[in-house]
Amino acid sequence: MSFIFGGGGGGGSPASGTQIVTQREAPGVEARKLSLYDQAAALAAKPTFGTQGIPAIQVAPLSSLEKAGITQAGQTGVGASTVGLGISALQTGQKAPDIQSFLNPFQSAVTDEITRQAQIATNQLGAQAVGSGAFGGARQGIAEAETERARLANIGQAQA
Repeated sequence: MSFIFGGGGGGGSPASGTQIVTQREAPGVEARKLSLYDQAAALAAKPTFGTQGIPAIQVAPLSSLEKAGITQAGQTGVGASTVGLGISALQTGQKAPDIQSFLNPFQSAVTDEITRQAQIATNQLGAQAVGSGAFGGARQGIAEAETERARLANIGQAQA
């Protein structure tokens, strides 16, 4: 590391020369670092997999039955109808069933009110935390988690 010092003094004429100061580490530390650099360069120069290089990917060949199945599927389209039936069954299953007839219309109003009251309580906890300078702290997180637990317990009791 080199530093160049120079420049003017406190008001008279500028300094007449420049002084260069070089700072070095302790000789043992510097020698150890140089040794590690040499070892790293030697490792980087060595091939990873010896003289053969990277080994080739080996894949087992197809059996005669596998080859015959691939040929048959390509010629006759075997399995196409089964795949088509499977796709149509999946699309049918993705349609949402009509469950509204099974729901109590008053239950959603009760659930919404419980959620609204819990949100009010959470907002009050946040305001108290801001007032005490603990906004976003662990205690606020625990209090909010407890409010959420109480909200879910109240919803469960209302649905029971």
